[in-house]
Amino acid sequence: MKLYFSMVSQRTAPTGPPLCSSRISKINPALCWTTDQMNRKFFTSMMKFTIFLIFAVVFPAKYASPQSCVIDTLINGKIQAAIDSKVHSILAKRRLICTTAFSRGANAYCPSGYLATGCACGMACGSWDIRGDATCHCQCANIDWTSARCCKVAIVG
Repeated sequence: MKLYFSMVSQRTAPTGPPLCSSRISKINPALCWTTDQMNRKFFTSMMKFTIFLIFAVVFPAKYASPQSCVIDTLINGKIQAAIDSKVHSILAKRRLICTTAFSRGANAYCPSGYLATGCACGMACGSWDIRGDATCHCQCANIDWTSARCCKVAIVG
């Protein structure tokens, strides 16, 4: 059996027998650690440290995520169902309502609340634009008539 020798006899390990000098090992060899005992002590300490890290780092991460309670899940389900039914009932009642506005000259105006979606011009003029979301303007000279297709989204019922 090999003995672990140290030059200084006052050195001691915090949780075991002192590191041995040749003088101590001759007096009482049972008080000295062998290299096998030192290696075993080191690996045991490392294993304890590794297990500590697992408990200190990995397991708290599992519990740090938001937990959901059964009551919270039921309440959230009821709230979502109520919102879905209200939204569905409102969206089911929506309608696209369109009308045509006609006027003599280069401009046609949509009624209040409607938006211009398209225009038509007399005298075979195909150049037009929508001004201010509700006015159709024909760009050709001497236009005799202009019409605008005007639409809005309305909730019916």
